[in-house]
Amino acid sequence: MSNGYEFLYIISSANKEQEINKIIKTTEYQLKAAGANILYHQGWPALTVKKKNINLSTANQSQKTEAIANNYLKRKSAYPLAGEIFGYYVLCYFKIKTEKLAETVELFSLNKQILRFNILKHNNI
Repeated sequence: MSNGYEFLYIISSANKEQEINKIIKTTEYQLKAAGANILYHQGWPALTVKKKNINLSTANQSQKTEAIANNYLKRKSAYPLAGEIFGYYVLCYFKIKTEKLAETVELFSLNKQILRFNILKHNNI
């Protein structure tokens, strides 16, 4: 049985725009490889991408990822994470089988580009 989850992660502010895009795509690939169905994946807080006239509700996943990466804002953390005060916050909602979740969490734990992450079970997905 698939459950819905909310996944908030913080990418190091030391990364350049191209690296952020690569980290996001890698994260999506890891989720999809584990069998996840990604429902939403965007910078947090949700940002508009009107500059490029991209409608996120009709864009394909590649267009969404590019639009999101190009519109991130650095946010200040309440306290330093791995010695960094700022980071790029990304919010993702996905569905995945419960038994695959532990494997996915381990992958994100090993990713040095992700400073911190939190995955919560979301009953309304």
